[in-house]
Amino acid sequence: MKTIKQSGKGIYIEKKSEFIAYALRINDKEDAKKYIDDLKKEHKDAKHICYAYKTDRSSKAYDDGEPAKTAGAPIMKIIESKNL
Repeated sequence: MKTIKQSGKGIYIEKKSEFIAYALRINDKEDAKKYIDDLKKEHKDAKHICYAYKTDRSSKAYDDGEPAKTAGAPIMKIIESKNL
């Protein structure tokens, strides 16, 4: 399994909506929870904070109110397709 060497951020705007993507290196689900909590504080106006993460011991995909399997699952699919 590969890992992310450094953090990354991307922004996509469509129809006046801004989508922000982050790629962050985590070691465990506690790291993931901390980053997600920090992002929720940073982006208080965000309607949805969808995510996926995978470690040696756990993984999770979360849609945060989006239709089932339309946000977290596609993120996880990318993580898995890159063997991260």
